[in-house]
Amino acid sequence: RCLEFVKSYSSHVGPLLALCTSQPNGDSAASIGYDGVIKFYDVATFDVSGMIRTNNAKSKKFRLGRHAALIEREDLYLLVSTRAPTREEWTMEVKEKERLEQLMKQQQEDDSDEEDGPLPEGSETKKKADIINGRSDGGMVPPGSILLFSGTNLSPDPVRIITYHATPVTALAYHSTKQWVVSGDASGVLEVWNIPFSSSSAGEDSASTHHGPLPFESKLDTDLYALIKKKTYAIDIAISETSKERGGCGHFAVYSSDRKIRLFSFQHCKLVCIYDERSKVYDKLLSSKSSATGIDAIEYGKRAALEREMEDAYLLSGGVSTNPVTKQSLSTVTPTSEGSNHQHLHMTFDNTGKYLLLPTIVGVKVINIQTHRVVATVGKGDALSLRFLH
Repeated sequence: RCLEFVKSYSSHVGPLLALCTSQPNGDSAASIGYDGVIKFYDVATFDVSGMIRTNNAKSKKFRLGRHAALIEREDLYLLVSTRAPTREEWTMEVKEKERLEQLMKQQQEDDSDEEDGPLPEGSETKKKADIINGRSDGGMVPPGSILLFSGTNLSPDPVRIITYHATPVTALAYHSTKQWVVSGDASGVLEVWNIPFSSSSAGEDSASTHHGPLPFESKLDTDLYALIKKKTYAIDIAISETSKERGGCGHFAVYSSDRKIRLFSFQHCKLVCIYDERSKVYDKLLSSKSSATGIDAIEYGKRAALEREMEDAYLLSGGVSTNPVTKQSLSTVTPTSEGSNHQHLHMTFDNTGKYLLLPTIVGVKVINIQTHRVVATVGKGDALSLRFLH
């Protein structure tokens, strides 16, 4: 088989945040743009099948993020993360909040002679207080929220707003067989959860029962706190689904900001192995005159410099930069950002689920997750001038 160009789309104004195909069959695709537009495509006919303008949402305001999963069930659903504000957006929000606080303070001084009592429903002062405290119905959803959209009715309002994370989501993956979602955020939290397809206003625990039970009874019995313990967080998650004949539920791999890949088993979500891709590992290989890297010292120096540039360009940040003093999370993607500011590293499993394809400094490593050995390295020659990301 060979690749053949079919069609080109000019779908979004500004950066493309995410592009995904539907699971498990791949009959549909979706693109998410910085302009707040979600477009759905029919893969068989190469046509746009629908569009959602999220800026027209009536219930809540939100900023679409870089992580998404398109799900095929009786209907088509799209999971989308929400991003943190950019520095400019955050500055504007702070100024607006300060302005409203001043207005409310002035209003309270003007009303100080009136009888004390609770603010009446619908009053301007109460509305301003609600906006300041984040309780306004038309306010911005927290950046750690995950939105569930319907690809069938194409409503700009999400079916559900899922709030398992308190900080911006930096990675997300979907297990189509068990209908689980694995997600991680900027604070290092990993969550495995079922998708609440129902539009009920009840809590997430009352979700639809069409999915499989979670692989653990208590999160304390799992290794999902491994990233928090090491003060790191996920920037990509890949899932391997195992067939029923082989038993088990498969594995998932987490690429962390500390340049380590942690392999978990879905069986009780236990940590199986850690693959170290830090630069110091390759430095030791080169200093020991090992031929494992297959490159000389001069060429390795060029690649190591490129790795440092990737870190400086937030390519390995999961789309989030956090101020170490204020702990404020900001988005690295802006309306005019180009190149690495809206790119991200991505790994995947092959169709058998036995091999992890991992882009590295020496090419794309093919790792057998049963023996934990590198069985092949693809694109060694191409990696001389290009750094594989996907």
